[in-house]
Amino acid sequence: MKVYGIVNCNTVKAARAWLDKRKLGYEFVDDKSAIALMREKPTVIKRPVVESGETLLSGFDEAEYAKKL
Repeated sequence: MKVYGIVNCNTVKAARAWLDKRKLGYEFVDDKSAIALMREKPTVIKRPVVESGETLLSGFDEAEYAKKL
């Protein structure tokens, strides 16, 4: 599973904490090019983005995470 986001984003922190609590392994990707784009147009990108196999989630919704991860 890959989680794309910015380390200091509160939504990203919540998503990572949820995954950590459930001991779901993931690779966190703090991509500098994505950060530049997010800074230019922060409202365009919902964070974090989580990729797990064929599942792609954006934002943090605890119910959706529980259902799909």
